[in-house]
Amino acid sequence: MSSKILSISLAGWLFADLVLVLSIIFLPSTSPTTTTTTTTTTTTATTNPDTESQKPGVVPQPIEVFVIISGNSPNQNEVIEALETALKERKESPNIKFGVIQVLAGIRGKDSLESRNSASNRADKVAKLLEEIARNYPTGQSRLKSWLYTLSGNDPKLQYPKMKMRLFPDNE
Repeated sequence: MSSKILSISLAGWLFADLVLVLSIIFLPSTSPTTTTTTTTTTTTATTNPDTESQKPGVVPQPIEVFVIISGNSPNQNEVIEALETALKERKESPNIKFGVIQVLAGIRGKDSLESRNSASNRADKVAKLLEEIARNYPTGQSRLKSWLYTLSGNDPKLQYPKMKMRLFPDNE
């Protein structure tokens, strides 16, 4: 008899938990849809990029530049020159420092696993060079934070020797 009472008691608690979970899930959907959409659109349209860029930490909106770095063994000077040239073309402030950079290399020829791997290896070499530059250059002479974090990969939409860099500014 006690096991039957225990089963009924557990069923009651399960039902109560289910009601709580469902109410939490459906509570936001009870508000009018048009108000939510309008608010979201308004918030997105009125977001001030200056306010975002003044907050401390890495800015979530990257600056995207395209650079040409050819060869399988680029050197630091080639990477710095390509990056600086791209940033000058975009008329970016020379005072911006970057804390995170994603490097994506274009593929050679047709899109295949081999060409993607080759592009990823090239991007990885450039990313490592960027980290090395960040560590070795004096703080005032580099656009890169000394603790720079890089990501690398490939972009089949790009063709060799083109590379895409997504640079995330760091607000000090």
